[in-house]
Amino acid sequence: MSCARKPRKRTKSQELIYQEQCKNVAHENGKRIGLEGDPDLQFLLRGGDLLKVKSRSWRKTRYFRLNEDCKTVWQNTSKKFKSDTSFSLEDIEHVRHGRQTEGLQKYTDSSVEDRCFSIIFKGRRNNLDLIASSKEEAKQWVSGLEKVISSVYNLNRQQNSEQYP
Repeated sequence: MSCARKPRKRTKSQELIYQEQCKNVAHENGKRIGLEGDPDLQFLLRGGDLLKVKSRSWRKTRYFRLNEDCKTVWQNTSKKFKSDTSFSLEDIEHVRHGRQTEGLQKYTDSSVEDRCFSIIFKGRRNNLDLIASSKEEAKQWVSGLEKVISSVYNLNRQQNSEQYP
């Protein structure tokens, strides 16, 4: 039986080295998908707190950010024994701005319309309904995700056509 342990903390110098390596990896991956230096990509890589909505009473603040691989979104959870979760951009069917899902229409007030957005997944996975702290932040999440999803999709299509002419 294995024990659940917290991972060891890095020293300050190890953390600085790790952060620099992550920045370099993100820069290379941004260049690979054609979004080098793009402000929307930089915003997603920094990430931010969003309010996750599942019901009228279940609303939790979660930290979301795009991983350095530019292909997965990471979500921090506050549960002690639950690992942080992530999902692939390839699993996203589309991103909707506003209260366009049943959940957001049912569980939120119309006054937060411009701060809401939803991530709609392919298959049977539940939608991810989110509320940003401002309408500008919501727009940046939506446009950034759409831009990165499109770039990754186009890169995958290009690689497939080169590999299988």
